[in-house]
Amino acid sequence: MSIVIDIDHEANNLSEYDSTVIDGGDLSASAAAALGGTGYGLSVVMDDTVSIYGVAALTAASIIRLRFYINPVSLSVNGFCHVLYLVQSGTPYAVFANIQMTYTDGTTYLKLQVRNDAGTVVFEDEEVISVASHYVEVLLTAATGESADNASGEWWIDGTSKGSYSAQDVYHKQIDVNFDLRFGAYSPNASMGTVYLDELVVNNDGGLIGPLSSESPQPAYGYATPDVGETATSWTTWHLGVGAAITGDADYGDLSIPFGITCSSPVLDSGDTESKTYTVTCPKYGSNSGTATVQYRGSASTFLWDAETPSWTTYTVPVTQAWQYFQVRLTGA
Repeated sequence: MSIVIDIDHEANNLSEYDSTVIDGGDLSASAAAALGGTGYGLSVVMDDTVSIYGVAALTAASIIRLRFYINPVSLSVNGFCHVLYLVQSGTPYAVFANIQMTYTDGTTYLKLQVRNDAGTVVFEDEEVISVASHYVEVLLTAATGESADNASGEWWIDGTSKGSYSAQDVYHKQIDVNFDLRFGAYSPNASMGTVYLDELVVNNDGGLIGPLSSESPQPAYGYATPDVGETATSWTTWHLGVGAAITGDADYGDLSIPFGITCSSPVLDSGDTESKTYTVTCPKYGSNSGTATVQYRGSASTFLWDAETPSWTTYTVPVTQAWQYFQVRLTGA
């Protein structure tokens, strides 16, 4: 992987940025803002509508892949800002891609927007995130020529694909001019509160970045406010068998599984093939009113959620394996 930007804030300062706009200390490195199991992160305090951000210079490339961590830890005022703003260097500049964070009546949204050579938004997708640590990954691939119209891209939150685009006219916008990557709170329209950001990595070969190896994905299903280190994850990411249903909240309610019916989790990507221990707790939050058989499987290489291999094993105790990919399924018993 050819990494061109790697900002981790572990020096407990902002020296990794080429320049910063801090507004009297509203942008700072701090231990409280550390995400992904690190020591320090970027604290972004929006107490007015002044932009606060760090700038990292990024050389134009036909492939740009980036990943960062975010936790909207303390937002209280409705508004929006751009936590990541990728603009062409110089004056005047042109926006290529941005990730907007919006807070509305207790709910936080992230929205990715990508523009073509004409400056028109050709991809836009908005997703809800909880007050917890999440990692966001984006892949941007330019067209192969001026008239090729075959640019493509995709984005993920916590390893789950949230949308993609293809067959677009993105060529000059991506490869002609170098970029300034602004990371923080660009152009906030309200005193929204505090968001933590961390672990910004960019490569120019498109290789998977994934989560930090020290923090494999720890999804929590069926509970909207799990423990620190876990990510509230919607049941909509699962593949439910016939007759299975979610009762209560569609994202974080109770999963009801008829006898003999199987429901499968997505295939989770832990980020690397280092040895790690996988623990499944069912239930952790609340209690079961019946029984279900819990099975798991994993592999160093990826596989489809409904593939015949690798084989399934009934879960009884935590399992330690050098797997990058892991999946769980529940069968009503």
